[in-house]
Amino acid sequence: MKPHPDSILMHPFPRKSDDPAVPPEILPEVDHDPRVAYLDQVKNGPFVRAALLYDVLLQPHFPDHE
Repeated sequence: MKPHPDSILMHPFPRKSDDPAVPPEILPEVDHDPRVAYLDQVKNGPFVRAALLYDVLLQPHFPDHE
């Protein structure tokens, strides 16, 4: 089955298996495909996590209950 030309490839990472007998789900050769989005996911991940932590920990969401 051939992927649709407009499809994107995402992966939650890490892709390396602890068992050397098990190949990774995505081979490094795929990194050069223009449909790959997981490298952008990795690059943007720290900013997304920081924003989520800020929102969850520092922003008041509920009024104080006395």
